Amino acid sequence: MRVTAEAERALMRDVLAALGASVEEQRCVADALTEGDLRGYASHGLLRFPLIVRRVQAGTARVGAVPRVVSRRPAAVLLDGDLGLGPFVATRAVDLAAALAREQGLGAVGVYNNNHISLVGYYVERAARQGLVAIATTTGDAGVHPYGGIDRLYGTNPLAIAIPTADEPFLLDMATSEGTFGRIFGARQRGEPIPPTWAVDAAGEPTTDAEQALAGSLRPFGGAKGYGLGLCLAILAGALVRAASGPDVIGTISPTDPTTKGDLFVVLDPAALGDAAAIREQTSAYLARVRASRRAPSGEAIRVPGERALRLRAERLASGIPMDETTWESVLALAREVRAR
Repeated sequence: MRVTAEAERALMRDVLAALGASVEEQRCVADALTEGDLRGYASHGLLRFPLIVRRVQAGTARVGAVPRVVSRRPAAVLLDGDLGLGPFVATRAVDLAAALAREQGLGAVGVYNNNHISLVGYYVERAARQGLVAIATTTGDAGVHPYGGIDRLYGTNPLAIAIPTADEPFLLDMATSEGTFGRIFGARQRGEPIPPTWAVDAAGEPTTDAEQALAGSLRPFGGAKGYGLGLCLAILAGALVRAASGPDVIGTISPTDPTTKGDLFVVLDPAALGDAAAIREQTSAYLARVRASRRAPSGEAIRVPGERALRLRAERLASGIPMDETTWESVLALAREVRAR
């Protein structure tokens, strides 16, 4: 089935309103998750919404949360998310980092006591559309083994970077694992094998069996280099922001686990370093040169990060979002349940 982006947003806003969420909270959550589905990341779209609702019902997430500043310097703030809805707190955080960047040239906001924020790239792109450069990361329940190891010791810890151009922002949004549990769950549902590079089984052997992968751990992308990057991000969105690190991070999978994850947003105003308009033009010209460069013998078009997702977004805004009927019906049932309480 296909649904419009507005229908998806309206359904989530309706449920959140019944739970007592403010208009701002409704908008932040609905917009962030709908963007996940528009860009082809279903694991971060409506599919995740029931977990948000169950966490509110369990008291591990809070509507009406009031994020508060715990410590502050001219260009850096630490924020207590007050167990708020993840996209609501994250939107507040990146907007605060953007305001600091406009005042100081650079703004950094660390967040703890917050819930899952969905696509990290959504927030850095929000800053880039204001003409700012942004970098962000977040942590989640541990699922990735260290290079040379077997045990789950850190999350998929994404890195997102957005840079304004003369056209659409440049956006890199990537996990630091080779595969993701969301994609493995999907393969299991379809009865399909997974690539042998995605995960290892409980004994540490590469596997193409989704069930065995879920009992094992994800592989870091790029071997030792990806492992090193994932570990760095575990610290930057862990100890640095008063959140837990590695296997002590919980609260992004189970509805009843308290949240111990962290987020970090760093925003830079290009005008602090030079002519912002000239920087945008040079960036656009460079990316155009990359796209026009010689292709490999495979003949595939050369794209830059974020391009495929933006193209998919435009298509789905025009023709609707492909939606699994089970997911849609489950949220409709959830809406009826919440309204009846």
